[in-house]
Amino acid sequence: MKLIRGVSQMPFLAQGSVVTLGNFDGVHLGHQAVLRQAAGQAQRLNLPLVVLI
Repeated sequence: MKLIRGVSQMPFLAQGSVVTLGNFDGVHLGHQAVLRQAAGQAQRLNLPLVVLI
């Protein structure tokens, strides 16, 4: 996991990524499902996963 502070630290986004944006106030079953689906899609597409909270 990388902690990135600012768009200038994200050159990999130019090549594509899978992004999930949400108010993840805790990782309950619903959030786990969203994150699992995003991670699976990123893996299938061979792209980095970005989680914005």
